[in-house]
Amino acid sequence: MDEHDQSKDGNPLMRRRTVVAGLAVAGAAVGAATLTERSASAEAPASVELGSLRPGVTLPGTEVRVITIYPVTFGALPVVLESKDGNRFQVDVLARDTSGPQGVGNTEHYSVYVSNRGDGGTSTDETQGLAAMSLARVLEAEGASLPTLLTMQGRQAEHPSGTFGVPLA
Repeated sequence: MDEHDQSKDGNPLMRRRTVVAGLAVAGAAVGAATLTERSASAEAPASVELGSLRPGVTLPGTEVRVITIYPVTFGALPVVLESKDGNRFQVDVLARDTSGPQGVGNTEHYSVYVSNRGDGGTSTDETQGLAAMSLARVLEAEGASLPTLLTMQGRQAEHPSGTFGVPLA
């Protein structure tokens, strides 16, 4: 061995390739564990029912069906919907705040927002907007009493750096 292969105390140094390979294997193991955890939660989301709103139901006046209704998350009730062409998207039901930003669909107590990662300046897909309005009409017609929800402004204040997307699977 030459002087570059020995540490100062005389023990052989691990070759750089061995260290890099070991780190790669460890990283892959951690990544696989993370993917498994995410996949498990995406495969079996906890869905709730809200009166007639439950997975499999088609929203009135649309060709959009309910896939999953999640429990309250970050102060909102996330709902995953699927259009006729198979595109899935999320809407969030929040408490209505007449002084704050309004959802696409509104009731006396709730606002339904299309979760398109926009800031209010992003155009809403027509199918998604109609679905949000239909969902609001169903909540209104059934006099839905939902768990305590935040308003849009309240959620932004309470969770300023929150990521609010749920698995669409």
